[in-house]
Amino acid sequence: MLKNEVYFFGLLIAIISSVFLFNSLYNKASDPNLSAFWKGGNGYVSDEVWYVNSARNLLRDFYGTKTYYIDSKGYVYYTVVFTDFKSRDKQINIILSKISTVNGKLNKTYTAFPAICFQVPYNSNFEITLENVTMFFTGFPYPDVQFILNYYNFEHPPLGKIIIGTSMLLYRDEPIAWRIPSIIFSSLIPLIVFLIVTRLTDPIAGAAASVIPHLDQLMNNMGFIAFLDVHLTFFIALSLLFAVYNRYLLSAIMIGLAAAVKLPAIFIILALYIFLRIKGENIFKSFYISFMVPTIVWFLVNILIIIKLGFSRWINEIIGALKWHATSRPVGPPTSTPWGWFVNENPFYFHFDPTYSASVNPVLYISAIVFLIFTTYLTVYRSKDFAAPSLWFLGLFFGFVLIYILGNRTLYSFYAFSFIPMVYVIFVANIYSMFFPSKTEESKKYKEEIKNFLRFYYKYFKYFFINIYNMLKLYYYLILNLFKGRFKIPEINILSKIFPYETELRIIVTFYTAIMFLSFFIHLPTQTGLSSIGLYSDIATKFFTSGIGKDYLGIPYYNYFFEYPVIVGILTYISSAVAWLLYPPLFSNQINPAGLFVYYSFQSLAIYLAGYMMIIDLHYFARKLKIESYYLLFLLGLPSFLVYGIYNWDIIAISFTIRALKFFTEGRLIASAFCLSIAIATKIFPALVLLAIFREFLYKEINKDAIFKSIGYIFVVISLVLLYYLPFIYLNPQILYQQYQYHAFWYIEGSWLIIFYENPWEHNAQILTIILSSLFIFLIIYYTNLKEYKCKEERLIETSFLLIASVIFSNYVHTPQMQLMILPLLILQRIDKFILLFIFDFLNSLVILTWFNYKEWGLLLFKYYPPDELGGPLNKFSISTLSAIFRDFILLYFILYVLFKRKFS
Repeated sequence: MLKNEVYFFGLLIAIISSVFLFNSLYNKASDPNLSAFWKGGNGYVSDEVWYVNSARNLLRDFYGTKTYYIDSKGYVYYTVVFTDFKSRDKQINIILSKISTVNGKLNKTYTAFPAICFQVPYNSNFEITLENVTMFFTGFPYPDVQFILNYYNFEHPPLGKIIIGTSMLLYRDEPIAWRIPSIIFSSLIPLIVFLIVTRLTDPIAGAAASVIPHLDQLMNNMGFIAFLDVHLTFFIALSLLFAVYNRYLLSAIMIGLAAAVKLPAIFIILALYIFLRIKGENIFKSFYISFMVPTIVWFLVNILIIIKLGFSRWINEIIGALKWHATSRPVGPPTSTPWGWFVNENPFYFHFDPTYSASVNPVLYISAIVFLIFTTYLTVYRSKDFAAPSLWFLGLFFGFVLIYILGNRTLYSFYAFSFIPMVYVIFVANIYSMFFPSKTEESKKYKEEIKNFLRFYYKYFKYFFINIYNMLKLYYYLILNLFKGRFKIPEINILSKIFPYETELRIIVTFYTAIMFLSFFIHLPTQTGLSSIGLYSDIATKFFTSGIGKDYLGIPYYNYFFEYPVIVGILTYISSAVAWLLYPPLFSNQINPAGLFVYYSFQSLAIYLAGYMMIIDLHYFARKLKIESYYLLFLLGLPSFLVYGIYNWDIIAISFTIRALKFFTEGRLIASAFCLSIAIATKIFPALVLLAIFREFLYKEINKDAIFKSIGYIFVVISLVLLYYLPFIYLNPQILYQQYQYHAFWYIEGSWLIIFYENPWEHNAQILTIILSSLFIFLIIYYTNLKEYKCKEERLIETSFLLIASVIFSNYVHTPQMQLMILPLLILQRIDKFILLFIFDFLNSLVILTWFNYKEWGLLLFKYYPPDELGGPLNKFSISTLSAIFRDFILLYFILYVLFKRKFS
């Protein structure tokens, strides 16, 4: 009984969501401000000019019916088309005189074709006799566009126009009637998504999925417009619904109907075939249902068109439509690539004032794409039905990619509307299923699901990368032998000597390399002229703000203020010097894009190499602490490595910190001190590790030798740091004081402490930071002394994590890139709360992803954003800072969890 109650509760939520969506879309469609902004549409929104008028023409010329339009004042509209402009102009005064007798008036005189439109009161018994008339009909005025009277939109099949035309016949020929089908179809999407997700998971997830449309700009901006893509999406959604409920024949019929709206739906035919084979259906049945049934349905929808045109002309129209889909159109509205639709690349605009564009919610769409990775696992271990949404998505996507490859570069972002049902389902069902146990294994904990997922993919990653590496090695030796004049194919055991690391480490390093390359690409400054997202990074910003990119090759700390520690300053000077040497500025005050690219690439390479060292050391400690390798894969898969990898210099700091800990556990004290000095001279937080090492010297016994070694170690580290600063201190004796002043009086940024203050610039949070940090340090040193550890590596790693994480938590400045100094040490604590870890890191990524458009996010989510005078994105009510606050409290949980999770002696 409880299950039924939950189901009906979820269904009620879905129905309410559909009703609210219908109301919202109907109000937008009824807005009197909607009017075409080009080609004199007068009531038509964007491509409604083509779809609505072709629907009207099909009704008139193919189905022998006509439409009526009576406006709110009771006027009926008539359009008269003449043989030529001369005949029209000759009789226009007769028309004006005649309609004035019944209180009528002229509505439009066309310039693209010889016609006029006039309006007269309904039931006015108006009659007029004219010469040289080719058409006389009622209905909403046509737009003043050439050839529109005989345009049938044969580029697309007729079903979408038939639906629009039927609505005009049932209601009347006016804008709201054109849009009613789109509104109904769009408002049913929440209900359809609920049924699909409920089938895959449970009604709770289904209810959550039904609310998603309200968070998607594309649905809210386009769902009320008379576009064929809305009708297409409805039938695609139904085909997916019937597929997961094993109603394969109905699913195939819906695909046929979808293809009868727009041809790209044919790409789902192959998806249905693959799905049927996955479900265990035989080849004949799979082929018949997926290929033959949609074809028959599509043919039946076209039958009246075929009869009217004749088979030969109809075939020519189909061939023309196929050519149209594979050919670029003339320059016109903004175009974009299929992969660019999901990041709002050059969106298509339907209307201005009010502004409606074909823009998606990138969080939904990118997340859904990422969650595709779960599909194979869920299909194998949960239900084969999980394959359907992903197959539908991929079939449609690669279909559009094929169209792009064939030569059509004029693709528009509103095509993304057809992905809506799959995106909503994948976004909720795939990730929800990883959170909770399966229906048949209710007792299994959710964390085991995540572990199984990681193990499952790790197993196949392993063999995949082994083969890739062996292939690369083979080519390497073949080319090498070719130059040496030998043509013997090398033995496989020779190939293994190229890479010194064991297989699992190769996999992790390869994954790390891929993530860092993506991070390099998304932060690549757009001023380089290369295609990129151009996401903000501190690295690129220093090239502009310091002046080194255009005015002079200055020395940091001397010629210009530089807020970062000395290793970062040295690296910045070297990379900018290389950029100047290879590509000096073109003109004064003008950056050379090639120089910027060299500077950015040099900095990125240094960060990548440091991270490479970190991966090797993390793998070393993971083996020591008996932590499975998939933990490291999970670490690298967290959003912060992608978003903040090539962003700042924190990876260098934590890499040398971990290498210092490794050397210390091996007894190589001088090497350890050197590495720790590099870390501290990159970022100040690794200095906290000195406390962990000092305690480690005195852990077993406090004696003169231990005290001498600990003090000596600290002395060497501090001396080396000062040595790095020495040349710059010579040039600028105030350097250390200037850096202290800069950081000590910074505003509150990204810290939970902002909740105690109204303004981030006016605070005394430094006092809270000192008190909280001191308290945490005392508790950590005290409790870690009482705990039992299996080895010194475990004790040292845990203490270092707790010290760094707690002080960052206590600090009034917690910038999001600092996460990279926490995560590597946190993953070595064998934290198996993977979902919470992901949420923790996802919130951290949102800080920068919402920073520069916090106003838009604030209006979307809260109908409010804090003004600039109250801090803007720094304010505690901005989406960026709210994300940071929640992230900090999850960090506090992890700190306390690690501190108290082991037994005390």
